Amino acid sequence: MEALFKFATPAIYWVLVIIWGYIFVFYLKKINRKNEGDKLLNLLLFILAIDAFRTLFESIYFGTWYTSLSGIIPIEIFNYLAQPKIVFYPKLLNLIVALLILIMIIRKWLPSELKQKEKIKLQIKEQLDELIILNNKLLFAKERAEESEDKLKRAIMASPFPTMIYADDGEVLTINETWEQLTGYSLKDIPTIVDWINKAFDNEIKSIGEKNKSFYDLNGKAIEGEYEVLTSIGTKLVWDFSSALLGKFSDGRKLVISIAKDITTQKQNQLNLYNQKKLFETMFNTITDGVVITNTKREIILANKGIETTFGYDPEVLLGKTTQILYADIEKFKDAGVKFYDENVKNSDNFYFTLYKNKNNDVFPGETFGAKLYDTNSKWIGNLGIIRNISERQNLIFNLKIAKEKAEQSDQLKSAFLANMSHEIRTPMNGILGFSELLKNPELTGEKQQQYIDIIEKSGARMLNIINDIIDISKIEAGLMELQITEFSMNELGDYLYTFFKPEVTSKGIDFIFNKKLPIDMAVIKTDREKLLSIFTNLIKNAIKYTDKGIIEFGYQVKDNFYEFFVKDSGIGIPKIKQDVVFRRFIQADIKNSMARQGAGLGLSISKAFCELLGGNIRVESEEGVGSTFYFTVPYNINLSSQNEEHNKLNVPVSPKKIHLKVLVAEDDEISKMYLSETIGNISHTILTAASGTDAITICKENPDIDLILMDIQMPGLNGYEATREIRKFNKNVVIIAQTAFGLSGDREKSIKAGCDEYISKPIQSNQLLELIETCFNKSDNATV
Repeated sequence: MEALFKFATPAIYWVLVIIWGYIFVFYLKKINRKNEGDKLLNLLLFILAIDAFRTLFESIYFGTWYTSLSGIIPIEIFNYLAQPKIVFYPKLLNLIVALLILIMIIRKWLPSELKQKEKIKLQIKEQLDELIILNNKLLFAKERAEESEDKLKRAIMASPFPTMIYADDGEVLTINETWEQLTGYSLKDIPTIVDWINKAFDNEIKSIGEKNKSFYDLNGKAIEGEYEVLTSIGTKLVWDFSSALLGKFSDGRKLVISIAKDITTQKQNQLNLYNQKKLFETMFNTITDGVVITNTKREIILANKGIETTFGYDPEVLLGKTTQILYADIEKFKDAGVKFYDENVKNSDNFYFTLYKNKNNDVFPGETFGAKLYDTNSKWIGNLGIIRNISERQNLIFNLKIAKEKAEQSDQLKSAFLANMSHEIRTPMNGILGFSELLKNPELTGEKQQQYIDIIEKSGARMLNIINDIIDISKIEAGLMELQITEFSMNELGDYLYTFFKPEVTSKGIDFIFNKKLPIDMAVIKTDREKLLSIFTNLIKNAIKYTDKGIIEFGYQVKDNFYEFFVKDSGIGIPKIKQDVVFRRFIQADIKNSMARQGAGLGLSISKAFCELLGGNIRVESEEGVGSTFYFTVPYNINLSSQNEEHNKLNVPVSPKKIHLKVLVAEDDEISKMYLSETIGNISHTILTAASGTDAITICKENPDIDLILMDIQMPGLNGYEATREIRKFNKNVVIIAQTAFGLSGDREKSIKAGCDEYISKPIQSNQLLELIETCFNKSDNATV
């Protein structure tokens, strides 16, 4: 422990030497700065510097003393310093320093301090006077502020605009009566700005909250914006807010004033105006006619989309241009301006027709509704023009006029046709009924009876032709006429026509010529044989009807890729003015002429339709009083063979063989049933009858040995097709011949498909039926063999 103190004491002294050395230097530096503003401070720094020097000197003296005493340095130094005369000097220095400091305090410090105190007292007095004056001013300002605040409060409460003042901590300080009246919220309902936001702003809370923060910026500007505000009853108002920092409250809180303007009505009016504008634009552009609005100079300021439809111009392209661009004739443009769009024109609404031109300079007729436009002060401000392209309407009117003329002509023709048809039907009916009545006379000779029967047969054939023509023209008009294409020889068909019409032609003393120009290999044609036969028949009949002397010639040749057929006569001919209409329905060339002949006036119309169905056409060359030549064509097929010539020959009636058959006559008409029974009486040993398809099926099941069924197609209950299908389910061998009064194209195919062996149409001729029966049983025998 003694060793510690031996070295610790010298160490402490030398640390003190360092510290007081630093302090002494510090004071000297401060004194050297010469702080002229405070002499008392400079004096104090000088005293402290002297004291620091004294302390530094003593620390060095005693530090050296104890260091030598400790043996760190030679002990002789201690002995030297311990001498009384040497010890005297540090103590003397200490006394001198103390006296010096005392003198400086007495002479410098105390007077200076007294002066400082006087100065401070004077400053305090001056500040106190200033405070009194300031206080008086503050009191006056307070009174004025309170007065202003009262005025502001009254102004806010009386303001017609909703007004709110709130603090930055969220407290709502005041709202005026207008705010309460419009929203229904009192200050109690919205004590804080958060309460107001939650109640009034619905989905805009976040954005409103963010904007509120900017209100508290002392350097910020006023914040404005339009918001929808929910009232206490749930209605929505639109307010235009203007909010800004008002200042600070007495407690330091920032204040915000928010003033709103209720623009709900204004917004609704704007919305109504916008909707009206959109409605106008929609209506304006929906109008398909061209619509333009011009100024008083007739310069286009607005055009609808109908302008593009009517004229081909983009509406935007026309803006600023005069309406002259739309007129086909500049004189018409000027004339319209003088008559309808001049300042002196009194009538503001006008309707006129003129010629316009589109973007491609195509001229078209147009009707225009023009009107002058005026403002609320009745000042003329421009014009309205609605332009419609009436090309289609004029075409429609023209077509309607043509259609009307055709309809009137057609009506006249139909009336004439009906009158003629009545005559044509009543005439053979008169022959049939009249001579049937005469046949009842028992005193008639056999010769007279045969004469009357021949007349009845001719009248029946004439009526059948009329009915067939009506059926054909009805099918043509309905689009139901079908083709049955077969391959046959034209030479054979021509021979048949010549043989068939030869007696009738020669009986009138007329020469009949068949011009056969084609060899056998070129005379084979593939087309609808019945249609071709019908055309020839109609033309030859017409030639016979209208020719009283001379010749009738028919024939055919190959011309280009067609067969060209002709029928030539030396009859009355057709006037040139009627040659274009002879192929129309219901027309005879001389229907109003005293020389009109019997006929329905449908033959040529049917022939024309058949020619077109076959892929050809028909024409006439005629001279009145000289004769007529009718030409018609059918496509020529050069690759056809003649191997089926014999197959297509027309059958010549033959006498049936004496066959004993068991026959079922399925027919619901008693007269037809009686006629059929009489016709097949010589070839039958048993005749059964059925009045319906159901009865026919039952009889067939009870009589499996029936040889032949004459099946009527149209019967009550099951028709002939359905009955045939049922019979074929249990009897595959019985011969079934379908017979029908329809006589329509396709009936034979339907009958064969249903299971019939053959088909015959009414009226049935006995020899045709017997031949058909013989043909069916010959086929059956061959099949059996």
